[in-house]
Amino acid sequence: MVSDQPMGTGSMNNLRRLAGISLPTVAVVVVLLVYLKTLLPGVGYSGDTSKFQFVGKVLGTPHEPGSPTYVILNYLFVSLFPFGATAYKANLLSALFSALTLFVVARTLMMLGVRRSISGAVVLIFGFTYTLWSQSIIAEVYALNTLFVALTIHFFIRWHLTGKYSDFLTACGVYAFSFGVHLIVLMLLPGIVYLVWVTRREFFGNPRIILHVACIILLGAAQYGYLFWRYYAADTSYLEIAVPDLKTLRFYVSGGQFQSYFFAGGLKGFFFIGSPIILRLLWLEYLLLLPVSLIGFLALRSGRLKMFLLLCVSTTLLFTLLYAIADIFVYLLPVYLVVALMLGLALEWMFVKCPRRYSWLVGTVLAALPLTFFMMNYTTVDQSHNVRAKHLVEESIRVVGRNSLIVCPDYDFAEYYWYYVFAEGRERDSIYVLFSHDDNLPLHDLREYTSNGRPFYLPLERRNTPPGLTVYYCTAYQPSPIDRQRTRYPASRDMLDDYRRSFVEGPMRLLAATGYRFVLAADSLYRVEKPVR
Repeated sequence: MVSDQPMGTGSMNNLRRLAGISLPTVAVVVVLLVYLKTLLPGVGYSGDTSKFQFVGKVLGTPHEPGSPTYVILNYLFVSLFPFGATAYKANLLSALFSALTLFVVARTLMMLGVRRSISGAVVLIFGFTYTLWSQSIIAEVYALNTLFVALTIHFFIRWHLTGKYSDFLTACGVYAFSFGVHLIVLMLLPGIVYLVWVTRREFFGNPRIILHVACIILLGAAQYGYLFWRYYAADTSYLEIAVPDLKTLRFYVSGGQFQSYFFAGGLKGFFFIGSPIILRLLWLEYLLLLPVSLIGFLALRSGRLKMFLLLCVSTTLLFTLLYAIADIFVYLLPVYLVVALMLGLALEWMFVKCPRRYSWLVGTVLAALPLTFFMMNYTTVDQSHNVRAKHLVEESIRVVGRNSLIVCPDYDFAEYYWYYVFAEGRERDSIYVLFSHDDNLPLHDLREYTSNGRPFYLPLERRNTPPGLTVYYCTAYQPSPIDRQRTRYPASRDMLDDYRRSFVEGPMRLLAATGYRFVLAADSLYRVEKPVR
């Protein structure tokens, strides 16, 4: 039988089908390659980044809440991945987490009925948004946290649509284990409870299901046993939070030292400071696509899914409004993820409504939007040339040699030094770093050590200073706030100068007033000479 179809038409259809199937995956790969091109090559960006570059390798404990899931995954990756220095591996891990997030976003969109071409375009747009991109090229917990949020939303939506109990247990399991990364995921709980109630209300009264969920929650909470283990393990070399008992664990898991930042601005701060900042951040992230995403929310057919996503977004926004910290912009990543889903639905609705003769215009827009976001954010986000801290610290370590104590009042550079002490391990037993998180260096202990040889304890390193160390003082500091465009408190030269005078050089002047001399040894590094009696 001879087909009426023109020769080559079948092959073309097959190629188009293959392109449609692979387009979201290709988009994920493209974004990943861009992340690799703009990846931070070593230490730098911030003290938190440097900390997460080495804390996994040494199985230490970072700042609250401790993030045990991230630390363990970090440890496995930097131990098993064979290429690059530890800092590079830890940075790369964030890129891989975000690539998986984008893949999950594409699968969720297709599950909601969005065609593959549009899903691929949304992957590119979301992948090139400022916040996700910036957190995908440094060692931080937010890329993994966003992956857990994407997986939680995906599996709960899939369970709502299919009714499969296995999907429900998977969703609960993913959500429970996300607690071990960052507790911003707790803001998803009202939406999850609502969706379970309207989908299978009888689950709340079923003892077998309650038992299953309780076991999953206990397994998720058990991750925090890691903090007890590392506290009591004698070989733990970096312990920023010490957790000997349940009372201390509750303190750190609930925010620890950051509890005072919650609702710090009161009602005035909520309405007149926090709200404009959050609206500005949302606008900066998506620009004109933000109102377009509202079309997707309206186009979503399921009213229950609308309410589920609305609750996830609104509770997260409420938390960010109440939490007055400088780098609050990263806490909005779950919101940006939901906006990406709504944007995909909006573009699908617009594609369907668009007359067929204008389909070329839709295709042009889908191609132009990702390129626009890429060009808009590339220069600001790119960390591939950020090597100042790396070079400065490596030169300092070369100069001080062995058997040295580096006094470093700046948090960022203290963590940079610790990276080389702990992760690279070249001077593990001969270089010590003195830093205090309460901005109060133990100058009395330092004087007793240099004058009388009396050792003192370094709590973060869990070791005493041995006698005979040469003392150095580092005046390096982060030259600008971590993120000048997204921070709650804009960059200010006066603010930076005050920080330099008060916290970086202040202890140096106090020591000089008691007779200590400072001899320049390298860039921003001075050898401390004790007074002659």
